[in-house]
Amino acid sequence: MLKIVAFSLAVVLAVSATARADVFVTGTETANQSALGGSTSFDVVTRVNGTTLGGYDFGNNITSASGPGAKGDTVNVLVVDQITSYNRNASPSNPLSNFGTNTGVVVFAGQLHITSISGTAITAQFINGQFGIFQGSQATYDPKHAATWGATNAAGTTFVSPVGLYSLSTPTAVVPGPNGQGDFFLASQVNQSGFNTNAAVQSQAVALFNEVTNGGFLVVDPVLGQTGVGQLAQTTAQLQTANLPTLSAADQAAMNTIFNNLDAGASAFGFADFGSGTASDFLPTGNVANADADQSFGVALDPGNFLAAPPSVPEIDPSSIIGALTLLGGGLVYLTERRRRSKN
Repeated sequence: MLKIVAFSLAVVLAVSATARADVFVTGTETANQSALGGSTSFDVVTRVNGTTLGGYDFGNNITSASGPGAKGDTVNVLVVDQITSYNRNASPSNPLSNFGTNTGVVVFAGQLHITSISGTAITAQFINGQFGIFQGSQATYDPKHAATWGATNAAGTTFVSPVGLYSLSTPTAVVPGPNGQGDFFLASQVNQSGFNTNAAVQSQAVALFNEVTNGGFLVVDPVLGQTGVGQLAQTTAQLQTANLPTLSAADQAAMNTIFNNLDAGASAFGFADFGSGTASDFLPTGNVANADADQSFGVALDPGNFLAAPPSVPEIDPSSIIGALTLLGGGLVYLTERRRRSKN
């Protein structure tokens, strides 16, 4: 009973704080690995895990040519990670992924606007983009080289349709479902990214996505009243100061091909205008001197359902929330004491 009360209160708090009726409630899904060449399926999956900083994040500030950039700048980003395991509400609780000789590759392309810069800390908001899940090859996949991700042909010139496609959602409050992960974010915290030019400090981001197409790999369990399903991405990244990859012609072509397909129309040239020598070029230095950056990267994806709260729910004044909490606390004390007296 207490779990149900807490969950309902969380929904109310999220709605009142954002003045929106929509919420994203975490849930469960089935990972059908056969869609990517595997043979095992796992149900009641609450999280799909990527690596621990084993992926890669390419960030190209297309507004400024000197680092770290400025408030209002637009940054093109292209990120990749490899699916490694799942969290489940069953045994085994944390099975490893198995796609045979293939691998599950998550690729995102999109844009962010820098909203503030304070010392080495940069905050930015996602403004558009999509991620796809692709079938890569374990023998050739390399996170530092886009032509190996399975999202294009080997030359990087032809896009390969993803197994699943997810589009950036409008900022929506996220609350934990009874069977899902315990995520809780106000709408103002969603689609936000933090980046730090101090290589010793890790960066985080939270982004919410609607499911656009599903090829059968991740099938979210439906709930009553849902208006759609999606994935909440939580990421970790860290600036790379050395051993930055040398991009081949195929890698550069693949980066633009992927960007122009996953975030069509967002940029006239794609991810970067390679070789131009302008702000639109991609020239990472390891210290953000050109406002561009390479980062190691990792992602976790939590499934869930978009729900619409009843339209009659009004905005709630903070004082009334405090009152509700007070009443709730008093009621729980009363029930507890009554139960104790009944037992005696």
